[in-house]
Order: sequence, then C-alpha cells, then structure tokens
Amino acid sequence: MRKVEDKSKEEIVKIGRKIGAAFAEAEKKNIPCVLDTDTLLKVRKYICCGMKLCGEKKLKHGISLYTMAYNVPAEKRGCI
Repeated sequence: MRKVEDKSKEEIVKIGRKIGAAFAEAEKKNIPCVLDTDTLLKVRKYICCGMKLCGEKKLKHGISLYTMAYNVPAEKRGCI
C-alpha cells in the first residue's frame, strides 16, 4: 500500500507534465501563464510546479478562487 505522500508526488509530476506545454508556450511568446483554481491543495501542487499565488477572491458560501501565475524567467526573456 502506497503512502499518501507518494501519491501526491505522482500527482505533482502529472500536473507538471500537463502544464509544461503551457509554460513552453508562455516562454515562446514572452507572456505570463495565468490560471485560477478553487482549492488550496491545487495551489500547493501548482507552486511545486513553479507557479506563484497572485491573489485570492472570496466567493459566496466560503468558497475561494485562487489566481496563480508563471512568469517567464528573466534569462529566458533576454533581460540578463
């Protein structure tokens, strides 16, 4: 039986593969990659993939919407 931490690490790897294409497109066009998510668990997983939490909007019934962003590193933008 696998531990919960092992399963979470596998999920992070899967998420990383899926958003890798979005990151590559953002780097190609020199624009940020922005998304919204609804749970803190997903926020933690996206942070592990290189995204940063930019904002939180409180909705009705105790629900929050979190805005995440991946900014193209300066060396890939040609700034360094």
